Amino acid sequence: MDNMVVFLKDHPKMRFMWCEIAFFELWWSAQNDSTKTLVKKFVSTGQLEIASGSWVMTDEATPFFPSTVDNIIEGQQFIYNELGKSFSRHGFLDFLV
Repeated sequence: MDNMVVFLKDHPKMRFMWCEIAFFELWWSAQNDSTKTLVKKFVSTGQLEIASGSWVMTDEATPFFPSTVDNIIEGQQFIYNELGKSFSRHGFLDFLV
């Protein structure tokens, strides 16, 4: 993620996509305020796109529905609380909810 910040800062026309919020949160918690502000800017301009926003990706072959919903809620609550972004829909590789 450190390389992503440097790259997006140097290349404003480029975009980056991230999925699992659990790993993003580990990185995010170690960042200073200036890096967090820069990442929030990337999110607001669409340079950094959060895909799905789930805490972790569930196994699509055998997901347990309540666990899948919990993953979505936990990840999206983090995104809203930390990045100020909310989702109007949630997408998986196979379908939209």
